[in-house]
Amino acid sequence: MSVGTVTLDQAPPRDLDVVRLLSDAVGDEGERIPSGSEGTVVHVVNLGDTYVVEFDVPALGTLATVGAQALAVVWLVSSIK
Repeated sequence: MSVGTVTLDQAPPRDLDVVRLLSDAVGDEGERIPSGSEGTVVHVVNLGDTYVVEFDVPALGTLATVGAQALAVVWLVSSIK
């Protein structure tokens, strides 16, 4: 089974969906999170303009507040049947 990337205009992420960074980001405590890192959405802000995402890079539990344009959906929790 392969997992593809879904663009945000097709399916905006919701809590617990897995997303990938399209560009480098800065964590909420100043950590550098490289483009391509995958994380889990833990909070949707402003109806999907911004997301709080938990990454395991550079350390497990790294949180970053990221704009929708910087994310691609990798896996939707709603795909669980």
